[in-house]
Amino acid sequence: MKGVLLINLGSPDSTKTKDVRRYLGEFLMDERVIDVPYLLRALLVKGIILNTRPRKSAKAYKKIWWEEGSPLIVLSQRLQEKVQKKTSFPVALAMRYGNPSIKAGLQELYDKGVTDVLMVPLYPQFAMATTETILVLAHELQEKYFPEMVLTHIPAFYNKGEYIKVLGDSIKAYLSGKDWKKIMFPIMVFLSAIFESRILLKVTVIRLINILNAVSLPLLLMSFATNISVTRPQDRLLII
Repeated sequence: MKGVLLINLGSPDSTKTKDVRRYLGEFLMDERVIDVPYLLRALLVKGIILNTRPRKSAKAYKKIWWEEGSPLIVLSQRLQEKVQKKTSFPVALAMRYGNPSIKAGLQELYDKGVTDVLMVPLYPQFAMATTETILVLAHELQEKYFPEMVLTHIPAFYNKGEYIKVLGDSIKAYLSGKDWKKIMFPIMVFLSAIFESRILLKVTVIRLINILNAVSLPLLLMSFATNISVTRPQDRLLII
């Protein structure tokens, strides 16, 4: 029997500091999110971030939290319900970090008799810290707990015509009847800021290259001079 597993990023269970700390720990200790050696990652995350960031992040989560719960979780659940109405196959929801976990999602489908799971990472583009970490964990769980299951997944769809059309239709619907001047002004300001920052970055890089050239060229000449055998001291002085 076939089934579908929708997988999103995840969210803390609540806005309590302890839940935010648990979520951040799971998220940031993922080697595909912070791809540095384990000891360095553990020092950074467990030694610094988890001792300073959770309280601040909890306050930020409180500002966006809905009565139903985490906005990301709620919206993902609504998507799951709409997808379920479009198909007769069981559709489950999972999060890479936090709850409901990928293991819980696979277990839900397994309990319904599903043996062939189509995983749908809810990211249009592929990245190591998004889609790849989902697929790696899902296959590890499948091998350990659900060896009889077959897992497949939908590849990146950022350039698919159907996806682009849906985005375009959504934007058109939102902009319909809106005041274009009010909409375009902040967009133009944003684009202008990006353009100016790119120019500033380019100028800074050019200046750094010039500085490096100014420093490295004399050093190179000195190194060259010291490796040349010159009989007369005055000739060596001229070369340096």
